[in-house]
Amino acid sequence: MKQSKALLERASRHLSSTSNVASRQRQRVKIVEVSPRDGLQNEPSIVDAATKASLIARLAQAGLTHIEAGSFVSPKVRQMASTREVLLHENLRHVLRDGRTRLSILVPNLRGFQDFQDTIKYLKGQGEDVSSFEIAIFASATEGFSKANLNASRAEALDKLGEVAQRAIKEGIRVRGYVSCVVRVWSKYRL
Repeated sequence: MKQSKALLERASRHLSSTSNVASRQRQRVKIVEVSPRDGLQNEPSIVDAATKASLIARLAQAGLTHIEAGSFVSPKVRQMASTREVLLHENLRHVLRDGRTRLSILVPNLRGFQDFQDTIKYLKGQGEDVSSFEIAIFASATEGFSKANLNASRAEALDKLGEVAQRAIKEGIRVRGYVSCVVRVWSKYRL
């Protein structure tokens, strides 16, 4: 914990010392909890929707304010096939109603965006407040990772993500973007 706090403090000092713009703006680090999506995505046995929804609710109850709750991706990613069911689950109702936690849903293409919209529309029809939702889009740092994860070159992926972001903004939906990468650590120390 001390190391994490020290790292965040160093990062904050670095940001404030490297940019005049940054020094005039409010300094902060936003941490997004991705375990309900990325942490479970490669689990060999399928985690049921109720368990995923319960995990998200418990993370919110523990005080986490930004959680990536799932993704609308190809059905080949079996662990994420239940994202709609997770978002509609009764275990998430109080998270939606208290409004303290932002729920991100990874949406890598227009098909995923349509699935997201359909889910949000259903929740609205049930009288739920959906203002805590946002979509997350990502670009890959490397060509190989982009082709493996998005089935497109980086340039093609950026074009597709631009379309998704434009549609989301037009619909009044918040968009969070990030760069995704895989790093191999070559060190004599095991991490």
